[in-house]
Order: sequence, then C-alpha cells, then structure tokens
Amino acid sequence: MGPHCARTAMTAFGAVFWCSAGSATELRFEAPAECDRAEYVVEQVEALIGGRLESVHELSFEIRVRPREGATWRLELVTDAGPGARSSREFVDRTCTAVLDAAAVAVAMAVGIASKTSEANAQDESPPPSATAPPAPGPFLPPEPERSGPARAERAATFAPFLNAGLVGHTALLPEPSVGATVGVGIRRGSLVLGADATLVPASTSEFAGGRRGDFEFLGAAVLACFASTAGSVLVLACAGYEFGRLSGEARQVSDPHLGSVFWQAARLEIRAEIPLTSRLGLLAGAGAAAPVTRSEFLLDGQPVHRTQNTLRGELGMILAL
Repeated sequence: MGPHCARTAMTAFGAVFWCSAGSATELRFEAPAECDRAEYVVEQVEALIGGRLESVHELSFEIRVRPREGATWRLELVTDAGPGARSSREFVDRTCTAVLDAAAVAVAMAVGIASKTSEANAQDESPPPSATAPPAPGPFLPPEPERSGPARAERAATFAPFLNAGLVGHTALLPEPSVGATVGVGIRRGSLVLGADATLVPASTSEFAGGRRGDFEFLGAAVLACFASTAGSVLVLACAGYEFGRLSGEARQVSDPHLGSVFWQAARLEIRAEIPLTSRLGLLAGAGAAAPVTRSEFLLDGQPVHRTQNTLRGELGMILAL
C-alpha cells in the first residue's frame, strides 16, 4: 500500500493533494477537477519503481497541471532533493493522462537515481564485502523513455493533423430538408484550425403543384478556418469559410423534362464542438449557416420551383487525430 494522499486545500485551479509517508518521499499535487488524479500518479510511480515511495527519504515533488488553449495540457514538475538541488521540468500533451504518465516516469527516474546515490554512499561507508559474497542487486532505475516530454509534446501541439466524417443536414439547400454525408481533413496549430471538407447530398424527389416532380442533388466542398478554445474537456471552435459545388435538378412529369444545374457558391459560418472519447478519437457536432453569393432558380414548365437561398446546416460525426 502506497503513501496516503489527503486533500488539503481548494484553489482557483482545483484541489491540492499532499501525499506523504512520514519523513519519506512527499508529493504535492495541484490540478483542476477534470485532471484531479493524484492517486493515479502515485500508483504509476510505485508500479515503475517496484516499491513504495517511502523507500527514499529527503525527496519531495510538486506537480501543477493546467489546461492550455488548443485542447492541450501543461504539467510542471518540481523536484526538491535538498538544499541547492531543486529542478523543474515541463510536459505538454493533448490529454491529461498523457502529461500525468510523463510526470510519473520522471518521478520514478528521480527516485531511482536517489536510490542509486544512497546505495553508493552506503557502500563507501561499509567495509568491503568478502570475496565469496555475491554482489548486492542495485536499485531499480527506469529506462530513459523516448522523448515524450516538452520538445516532442510541443511539436505535437503545434502540428496536429486530423480526419473527420459524419452526416450533415440542410434546411433549404434543396426544395425540401435534406441529409447527406461529409468527410474532411485538417490541421491544428495552437488555437488555429484549418480544414477542408466534401459533402454529398444524394438525389431526392420533390413534389410540386400539378403532379410535377423534380429530382435534386448536391455535390460540393468547402475550406474553413477556425479559432479553438477549451471549455473543460470540450474543444469549441468558431469557423468561417467558403463553400462551392454543383446543385443539380432533373424535371419529371412535365412536357419538356430536362436536367439543369447551377454553380453553388456560399459564405459559411458555424460553431463546432469536439468531445474527446479517447486520446485520439472524439465526437464532432456543429451548427451553422451558408449564404449563397449568387442566387439562381430552377424552373418546371417555365414556373420557378426552387431558388437558392440562405440555408441552415447541422453536422454530427466523429473526428480522429493522426
């Protein structure tokens, strides 16, 4: 059983924990509610060192976790090994768990180094072992991990491509409300997100007066620029962009049936929300509007049956970080 972790205070950033084992290793942990996992860090450290934190004396740690813009987390780890031996490291990654895991490895490494130093000092003060005595096993020292700390995490935070796919609904793109499919690709850089998507609304039949009918479909694409900010664990994006494509209609049950099409051009505004499900997969939901740059009419037997106009759109799908 590891050190006891007690909640000692509440701050503007969340709970403060103090994990201690008498005069042994101590860990002070401060984080907002959505990353309030001091016991998790202790468990990971003890799993790495293969023992309790109380095995090393005169060593203390401070961990402070803060959310950052662009759906990333920043963790500062301060290690105090005595007078004149205080150091600080920083970890940045997309999830709370990722920065906590990196900090746990760093704490385990510091504990391993302290154990090795303590063992070396004890051997210097003790008489030499007999020739027949087997050498004593050294303390556990976790291997140096691949650079998953600040340098690599900062690169991931500044260059993060993604894919998304889902369903999209329109109120007035076609004569009647319609549903289609959309796929997209994009890249994040801090709080700025650039993306592009393609949309297909398959042919659907609309009924008009006099028994006339028309089959309408839409195929288009869009480019978007978004500004992202965090609300707890949810990433909220405000986006603006330009949409273009081909809106087609084919007349039915008329004296002169024919296929016609217009070039769709529209300015697009929308709000999106990304809800993380795992470290890479999330739920994407959005709502917005598109305003056509030019307006065109579809005619049946010389009578207008549909005119391009402002349309509301809603989107629901999944997003995958690459």
